[in-house]
Amino acid sequence: MPILEIQDVTMAFGGLIALKSVTMDVAAGEIRGLIGPNGAGKSTLFNVLSGLNRPRRGRVLFQGDDLLALRPHQVASRGIARTFQAAHLFRGMTVLENVMTGLHDRTRGGVLGAALSLPAMRRAEEEARVRAFEALRFIEMDHVQDQQATELSYGQQRLVEIARALVREPTLLLLDEPAAGLSLARIAGVDELLRRIRNDKGITIVLVEHVIRLVMGISDKVTVLNYGEKIAEGPPERIREDRAVIEAYLGKEDAGACH
Repeated sequence: MPILEIQDVTMAFGGLIALKSVTMDVAAGEIRGLIGPNGAGKSTLFNVLSGLNRPRRGRVLFQGDDLLALRPHQVASRGIARTFQAAHLFRGMTVLENVMTGLHDRTRGGVLGAALSLPAMRRAEEEARVRAFEALRFIEMDHVQDQQATELSYGQQRLVEIARALVREPTLLLLDEPAAGLSLARIAGVDELLRRIRNDKGITIVLVEHVIRLVMGISDKVTVLNYGEKIAEGPPERIREDRAVIEAYLGKEDAGACH
């Protein structure tokens, strides 16, 4: 049974159809690339998966359980974590503190608990601190744990967001353009990191990305959306040669560059 099953999902905003009968199965331990032109529906699909949008019709099953009846925090508690297109780090907080916010729902002890510094609250905060440090060490950024997060380079901020998602120890990780705006050297680092996340932690990854070389190099399978519809799906070598994908998104020049 796939770890994630998306069945006939249709999402509309007023009269605009953002997703049209999208179906996709993702196997456990897979890295799935999700590509398509701007406005194809990729981020909308992520919003459906994370509970931010409720589709007009369809089903989404995660480990056999229906996700569509759940609120975003309930989806997260089931083992799904995500990042967003733009870095959303908190000003006035260190890198470590930003990563700790990934566990905010597990460390809330209420105003009274915080004021009294209750033992349970202190233990939860310390556990969050330890786990945040381990996440930073995994992405090889523990040396900047005490720096202000918003003073880091753009590429480093993107990595901190990944650490904030990893601190929850998810089963499924949804990454929305983690390599956007990065240099070739940093893109290679993202490639290596995503492989370690899958291989060392056993986390399934669904990756939205416009850096085609990265997607084609790392994905086990690639799903292509265009105007909210799935137009192709399969291993990267097949997607590179798919005429509909080339015409809608890759273009002949980009398709050649993927080899």
